[in-house]
Amino acid sequence: KEGVVGHRGEWSRELAERHQARVRERHAERLADRRKGHIGEYDALSLSKGGLEPMEKFVADPLDGAWEDTAVVIMAYNRPSYLRRTLDNVLAQVPRGLMVFVSQDGNNQGVKDVISSYHERIRHIQNYPRADLSSLRNSWQKGYTYISLHYRFMFEMLLDELKFERVIVLEDDMEIAPDFFDYFAHFAPQLEADHSLYCISAWNDHGQGALVDDETAFRRTSYFPGLGWMMVRRVWDELRGTWPQAYWDDWVRADEQRRGRDCIYPEVARSYTFGEEGTSAGQFYGKYLKPMKLNQRAVDFSSLDTSYLAKDAWDRHMLEQVASATEVHDVLEIRPHKSYVVRYRSKEEYDAICRTLGMMDDWKSGSPRCSYHGVVQVRHARSVVYLAPEDSRPGAAGQQASTWENTAFVVMAYNRPSYLRRTLDNILQYAPEGLMLFVSQDGSDSKVHHVAKEYAPRVRHLQNYPRAKLTGLSRIQMGYTYISLHYKFMFEMLLD
Repeated sequence: KEGVVGHRGEWSRELAERHQARVRERHAERLADRRKGHIGEYDALSLSKGGLEPMEKFVADPLDGAWEDTAVVIMAYNRPSYLRRTLDNVLAQVPRGLMVFVSQDGNNQGVKDVISSYHERIRHIQNYPRADLSSLRNSWQKGYTYISLHYRFMFEMLLDELKFERVIVLEDDMEIAPDFFDYFAHFAPQLEADHSLYCISAWNDHGQGALVDDETAFRRTSYFPGLGWMMVRRVWDELRGTWPQAYWDDWVRADEQRRGRDCIYPEVARSYTFGEEGTSAGQFYGKYLKPMKLNQRAVDFSSLDTSYLAKDAWDRHMLEQVASATEVHDVLEIRPHKSYVVRYRSKEEYDAICRTLGMMDDWKSGSPRCSYHGVVQVRHARSVVYLAPEDSRPGAAGQQASTWENTAFVVMAYNRPSYLRRTLDNILQYAPEGLMLFVSQDGSDSKVHHVAKEYAPRVRHLQNYPRAKLTGLSRIQMGYTYISLHYKFMFEMLLD
């Protein structure tokens, strides 16, 4: 992008650089004045047919030192009423001096009107014109591609162009808890200092009211929760060069990007989504998302000791808690005021436990939502319950890994996503540790592609695309020819 679109129009790259130069020049002076901000006063510009012209001046609120170099951004596309609800909620709680941006994808006039009505309190960046995706025939795939490109644009603008060090990311269908910003202020230094951390998230996928209780409890997860989360520059510097064209959140969850790092999340969520309408078409909303509990009691974080979330301390804590919990085979055996562990040996067993407890049972990137190396913690009947894989027992991990060192297992797929999901669910029940699993996809069916990516990193994805152009063959001949060429592609990839 050649420019950054401001709250009333477009900032040129040159203006953005001048703005940052002024920030640096005045920063030392402003540190001496404890209540003045580093944004200061600057001219807002708008783009008209006659060129750039000054519109008005904006003076930022004094900057609270906790928010230096941090921005909040709300991602928006075509839901103006949702955006207004989110802005009203966020702006009622945002600390003075913390800059709030709306990043708009496209040029929806209703969204622009909402943004302009808040122009004295927020900033507007706009990804427009959007990329030409006319070559994608599937509207669902187009939607996820536009979303991924929009996220890339937003991070480039805020972290690369405007030089913020941290970004708190919200979406235009979210509300936040009274202590949302206190939560991020408390954990941001830990995210910066602890390189075993990947992000801080305000969301708990298992945060329904019946499954949570303690608003002062926080956990590590080897899963990326999203939905109200903080990105820091060091992580963006890693991800920028290979940011995906589509399905950005599945990609961020994959171990190739996560690299064994964890996220911190709260037991009682600090963010809530009311978005029944959107690209995901309200997936899970009525059953799982609407009942989510949003924390309503502000926690005094200065009184909390959260050192137990350090990597080594958390590993010891989890081992001790699971080992000391009473093991039961059925959730119905759980009684109040104790700790229990329920073991699962397959995804089918995990799904059955989730159905009983009313939890989301789908896995992302080969792991249950909000799990820590397969272990999920929830509340039930006023007790703590751990859902733990059978191989999480001491000494069980890593057995027979070397047996499969030079062997690959591949599932051949073309255009049957539901069949592929059933096959993968079955295989993953029995696949031994150390055996590398692949899906080899022939062609570009977007739903097959999405299913394959959903099981990453446990399952790797190969794709034979574009396919060879076959002419002069009957439909049956063409089908068998494509199958044969697909097998040749697969063997060349895995053996050669």
